[in-house]
Amino acid sequence: MAPTALSYSLKVWISSVLIGPLLVFAVLLIVASGPVDWGVVDFILYFALFAFAFSIPSFFLLWIGSSYICRTVWPAAMKRLMIALLALSLTALAFIILIVFFWMPDWSLIWTVVGTYYPVLVAGIFFYRLPEPVAGAVASLS
Repeated sequence: MAPTALSYSLKVWISSVLIGPLLVFAVLLIVASGPVDWGVVDFILYFALFAFAFSIPSFFLLWIGSSYICRTVWPAAMKRLMIALLALSLTALAFIILIVFFWMPDWSLIWTVVGTYYPVLVAGIFFYRLPEPVAGAVASLS
């Protein structure tokens, strides 16, 4: 059974939502010089919960975008590249909205957190099988 744009987007999104916070925690453990401050761990868990909530609109936009991109007549590599650009942009946007919501001025920490989600997204996009184009493929945008 061929994957649909919904199942493809859901797999990519779930992978980033589950593995991303683990990478954030791992990076903070590596960077920390000394014992782990469990207050920071509580903050990360709280932040991950809000990041999950704020990423739901990004999931729907990724689903719509990947559904459109998969119907184009582009080669598979170009489709994956376009989906990756869309997913990375939506991830950055979700975290920027989260920063504005919490008013956290430490942008370097935020870009570190966002940077841990990027490899997971790109790996998911290139690992999972693309949905097959359906009848009525969209012509090239060029």
